[in-house]
Amino acid sequence: MIILPIQVKTTAGCGANRSGYPAGSHKHAESLNLTGWTNEWCGDVWKAVCHLRSLRENIHVFVLDTDYGLGIITKGEPENRLNLLDEQIADLTWADFEKNREHYLNLKPVGYFQKFLESLRPVSR
Repeated sequence: MIILPIQVKTTAGCGANRSGYPAGSHKHAESLNLTGWTNEWCGDVWKAVCHLRSLRENIHVFVLDTDYGLGIITKGEPENRLNLLDEQIADLTWADFEKNREHYLNLKPVGYFQKFLESLRPVSR
């Protein structure tokens, strides 16, 4: 089993500090001189989660709802999948993400992680 962390700004506040504002790079974000920008730039790594949840049938992907999120990817059957094509994912905007954050990320509360870890433990006989 593989667990791979992916950092994704998940909280609603990320729009307020402009870390999720569309920009091609940190340098580009900096050059925009956005009011309220705190020098944080998360890019669009959230689209990688959408991609994996849409196009991979052999992995389970979810994100824990922490400040920046923690993406968990394991081998196995997906809990649920997104129905998006590569082209559709590429065209998603930050506004789309803000409206569909929980759905796109398969967002789970932090307490879910303990339940998830317990599900990985072998059952003693």
